[in-house]
Order: sequence, then C-alpha cells, then structure tokens
Amino acid sequence: MNSPRWPDLVAALMPLVHPSPDLVVRQLAEGEVDRLIGCLHRWYPALAVAEVRYMLSPDFYTSQVAFAGHAPTFAERPYVMVVAERAGELESCVLLGAEEEGRVLSGTMTVVSPAAYGRGLGGIAARTLTAVARAIGADVAYALAELDNHASRRALEAAGLMLCAVVPGSERKSSASGAVVWVAEAMYALSLAPESARTLPHAATLTPSVAALVRDLWGVEPRTTGAPEQASIGTRPTGVDAGCRLVPLRDLAAQQAAEAEGLVVLGLVPGSDRHIVHGVLAFGFDALYGPPADRTGAGAWPAQASLPPRLAALVTRVRASSEPAAAVAHRHAAA
Repeated sequence: MNSPRWPDLVAALMPLVHPSPDLVVRQLAEGEVDRLIGCLHRWYPALAVAEVRYMLSPDFYTSQVAFAGHAPTFAERPYVMVVAERAGELESCVLLGAEEEGRVLSGTMTVVSPAAYGRGLGGIAARTLTAVARAIGADVAYALAELDNHASRRALEAAGLMLCAVVPGSERKSSASGAVVWVAEAMYALSLAPESARTLPHAATLTPSVAALVRDLWGVEPRTTGAPEQASIGTRPTGVDAGCRLVPLRDLAAQQAAEAEGLVVLGLVPGSDRHIVHGVLAFGFDALYGPPADRTGAGAWPAQASLPPRLAALVTRVRASSEPAAAVAHRHAAA
C-alpha cells in the first residue's frame, strides 16, 4: 500500500485571498528558505527561544518541509509552509504539520509581519489550516493559541474550530524581564468527519474524570444504552506537546493507566478516533492526557476575568488537577 502524499495545494489556497485580490497565498518554494528565515528574524525575534525555534534553521526546511511543486509522502516531509505575499513582499507564514499519515493536521505556528497587523492575516492563517486539512482528507484540524492571545483565539473560532483543551507549559516565550518562561496554551480543533459518522462515548468506557469533562466541555451526556464499543487500543503520541498523548474514549484501561501514572485529562479531541463499527467507518473522541500544571513549569496564568467563560472554566479545571484534594476543597469552600 502506497503511503499518502501531499497534494497540489494551489486550488485549496486560491479562495483564501477573497476579498483581497492583491494578496497571494501560496506554498513556500524551495529557493525561498533564506528569504523566509530573514523575515522571521525581523518579524518575531522571540522565535529564537520558542518551542518552534527550528523554523529559523535551514536544515529544518531541507529535511522536513514539502515545497511547492513537490509531492513527498507525509512521512518523508511532514510539514508544509504557506506564505502570504503582497506586492512581492512576504507578510505572513503559517507552518502546518501532518500527523498520523495525514489523518490529523496541526497549525503549528503562524507569524505575521508587524507591518501587516490589522490586515486579517491571522484569520487567513486559520482558514489556511482548515482548507489544507480538507485538501489532504484529514479527519481533524487543530491549533494552539496562548491563553492571552485573544486575536488568535477569535480567528480560530471564526474558522470553525472549537475549544477542546488547555495544555500547561506547552510554549516558551520571553517575559517582560527578558527571562524565558513556559506558558499554557488553549487547543482548538475541528472535526472534518461527516456528522452522521461521529459517535458519542459510552459511559461504561470512561473514567469519572473523562465522563465529567464530556459533560462540562462538550455539553453532552455519555451514552448509557447499547453495548459499549470497548477496545484495547492504548495511547498514541501527538504533536500537541511532547508530554501529551491521546487515548481513545473506547479504551477504559488506557485511561486508567494514564491517570495512575499521574497524567491528567487536559481536554477532548473530537473525531480523532477513527474506527469501524459493524462494518461502518465511525469517528469518536480521544482524551488528551498530559502532565499536570505543577510538573510543566508553567509561568503565570492570565486573570480568569480576562478569559471567556468556557475557557476560564477549563483553565480552572486543569489548574485544579495539580492541587492536592484538600487544597481544592479548601479553595472551593472559600469561594
């Protein structure tokens, strides 16, 4: 069986420029690496300390990025870089990463030239993620945004992605004092599977913490009727963060093992568990597990009042998972 390859993205990217006909959105060409890296140094000097500082290395592009006009497999070149250009000048770029042979596409990083702020390029980057995800036939598209980056969060929501997790200590950035700190990010995801093929988890295959998150985050009750689709699948890694892993909500034993290891449920990813039910393709949830906040070195958290209610509630849940039970009870009693 042949491994899936990157398709030609020209047709997928063309609609993104509307209603800005002077803007060109295209895949990075092989001979443009040095030009892009020079722009990144000017646009975002703090990129040198970020988790994705490899974007400043020519070797990353020559070994990991699929260039325009090339069609490597996702395994050979797991990334594409899409740039926005106006009047011959680069204005932004978005790095996209294919995971699980293209079944999942991540919006790894977006960088916009300060000179182009306010031109809607963040929104174009978010729509680039979903457009490319559809072009490669992905089941899920996702991206991370720092909790206090309100513009990025709004752009992702406008592109159809929904809040699904909070990941403590997933990004490095420079503080006002110049020190490098770890900060939390919100994860947003979009299921591209047909709605008719999406399945709700069965209560019999969920730990109490996962069941509570299904109710609180997605506003639905786990199924209690019919036979549970329990299976022994185990965990799998994810590009969300090196310390995180995905666990299908059909695998109760894997959820229990992750929690026994001291990992906590950070969120739920919709439509990322592709499986067959009675000969029919179906898509369920994965639980995103990761280290609790007190093990990630996460820096200061934004004030709860500065966050929208749904995000603030999830931040509270993730932060509380790091506290001893007595401390949680005391804090709730004081409130």
